[in-house]
Amino acid sequence: MQPENLFSQSARLMQPSPIRRMAGLVNQPGVISFAGGMPNPATFPDQDLRLILDEIVGQDGARIFQYGVTRGLQEFCELLAGLLAHRGIDVGSGQGLMVTNGSQQGLNLVSQVFLDPGDVVLVESPSYVGALACFRNHQAELVGVAQDEDGIVPEELDERAAALAAAGKRVKFLYCIPNFQNPSGVTITPARRARIVEMARRHGFLIVEDDPYGELYFTGVTPEDVRPLKALPDGEDVIYLSSFSKVVTPGLRTAYLAGPEWVIARLELAKQAADLCSSSLDQRLIYEYCRRGLYATHLQEVRDFYDVKCQAMLAAMDRFMPQAITWTRPRGGMFLWGTLPEGLDAEVLAMEAVQRLQVAFIHGAPFFVDGSGQNTFRLTFAKEDVPAIEQGVHLLAEFFRAKIG
Repeated sequence: MQPENLFSQSARLMQPSPIRRMAGLVNQPGVISFAGGMPNPATFPDQDLRLILDEIVGQDGARIFQYGVTRGLQEFCELLAGLLAHRGIDVGSGQGLMVTNGSQQGLNLVSQVFLDPGDVVLVESPSYVGALACFRNHQAELVGVAQDEDGIVPEELDERAAALAAAGKRVKFLYCIPNFQNPSGVTITPARRARIVEMARRHGFLIVEDDPYGELYFTGVTPEDVRPLKALPDGEDVIYLSSFSKVVTPGLRTAYLAGPEWVIARLELAKQAADLCSSSLDQRLIYEYCRRGLYATHLQEVRDFYDVKCQAMLAAMDRFMPQAITWTRPRGGMFLWGTLPEGLDAEVLAMEAVQRLQVAFIHGAPFFVDGSGQNTFRLTFAKEDVPAIEQGVHLLAEFFRAKIG
């Protein structure tokens, strides 16, 4: 038997995550890690969730341990509709919603429903590697669109879409993370958001808006700064994904997507074949946590928690980093993006830094779809405390300075 001949064409194209491939190194004891983008366990409301769990199991165990409906528990969908209304998104009482097992499942379902082999997906350059892997697994052609400190560059989006259409290629959707993007930390400005929505309508492709960090904004950012594309006047056809993973806990695989009814109905069919339904227990836990008013208080605490770390990292970067290195200045989320001088290979440097300095970061090339980005890198401020952030940035700065010469 030759196993490789048994796999499907899409399975043979699958590639391991370059970030998870480094997990064995970056998670060693004693390593100052700016690598993995996981929420900090100090933010998990485990005590509150334990109390709620005890209560709901005693009161309604038979229901929450049973299969649920595919779109999600009715009361939970109604609560989500209220949360989305605060972001300017109207889904009625929840008809345009579906609960998913994490946003990654939402991306996979969207890919399954919309992508045929050879279809084009436009992505920010750089973009989230989990989404890129998902689209590649569905044999899409990925085309990057440049971004600057204000997000996607509209002129390049327009040019890319027009050139692809002229070449007879079919663009299905633009995938973007408008708020505190992973990996860059960049936020698309309100003016550009309106232009992006207009261009999508004009060129005839959908927008898949991934918003896991939109609630994690820091001091000085207003809700208007992070208003979803779907909340804009012409954004009704945008497919919007969000999650509780970054703001409550990722262990409860509870996310959701909102879109037109014709989209949700087809996604529901795909989810039925994938897993029948999301966990009723997880949904009920999050529902009760929000219903009791705990979520709003917790959310502000989490914002403050990450804000302090972000400011510490930015201050250390300003103080220690060589002038030849540039970086973004995020106003929320978990990530900062850096650019080294041309000619330096961040992948080689990342391996050397974790082995010699015991400081870990992620090289930037895997976040690009065109082979570029070898001199870029991502840092997260989520994991370490302020003294470790300052120490780690100082060590990296001296390491980079020696390499620049």
